[in-house]
Amino acid sequence: MKRTKSVRVSGGNLPHGFSAVIALTVDYTGTTEEERLSWCTANRAIAWQRPARDKLSPDFLRELAKTGHTVHARDCGKALLSREERIAQLEAAGIPTALAELMIDNPEQATKLMGDIDIPAE
Repeated sequence: MKRTKSVRVSGGNLPHGFSAVIALTVDYTGTTEEERLSWCTANRAIAWQRPARDKLSPDFLRELAKTGHTVHARDCGKALLSREERIAQLEAAGIPTALAELMIDNPEQATKLMGDIDIPAE
């Protein structure tokens, strides 16, 4: 399996202002699925870091460093919402503030809480 992508090469030890666009073909022949997924994850992590640096507060990033963070591969690189913006979205959808905060700060506990609620069928 091979994939070709145009890549721009500039900076580093190259002359100031120099840049070249190369059609780079990467040959994945003989690689394992685990290797390919690892490379894809590295790409997605870099894509996620860009908006995280611009949008998320140092305090929120410190908290993510403790708890970890799961994001869908398609969402990496998209605009991120701060904790406050995410809570505001949930509140706008009619979710009480305390529950919205729980859903953002401790989604596992919120899921368990919601699972324990018996909603009658209509």
